[in-house]
Amino acid sequence: MMPPIKPTRIFGLVTVLLVQCPPTIWTQPAAEPTPLFTQAQASSGNMEYDTYCPSCHGANLEGIHLAPSLTGNRFDRTWRGKALDIFSFHLRRMPPESVAKPGILSEETHTNILAYILQSNGFASGHIELPSELDALADITLPK
Repeated sequence: MMPPIKPTRIFGLVTVLLVQCPPTIWTQPAAEPTPLFTQAQASSGNMEYDTYCPSCHGANLEGIHLAPSLTGNRFDRTWRGKALDIFSFHLRRMPPESVAKPGILSEETHTNILAYILQSNGFASGHIELPSELDALADITLPK
């Protein structure tokens, strides 16, 4: 049978372990990302998505055939850590089947659909509207 460990040795061991812990263990968790869009944009985007996009990307953004999923792991791997102008560019270049050619949908419609996709991926709405201009979207990076 082993002899009992003295309380002073336990205190010393705990102190050594705590001193060797990285300082990040003592910091507060990172703040939630700043909301990127309004609830009104996401709600409009939901209706617009339902009008123009489900024939290719599915009713639940799940993707169909060659059109990729716009939620979940596929979204995370493809878009997190990248600027929103790149994602918005890809949304704008793909004409919905219900529209004859690219450029028919308004900037606002594309932006609302983008807001809806972001909301569907767990991003929270706020009080500031998501901008429509690609230059402004270039300054917004989706957190990883």
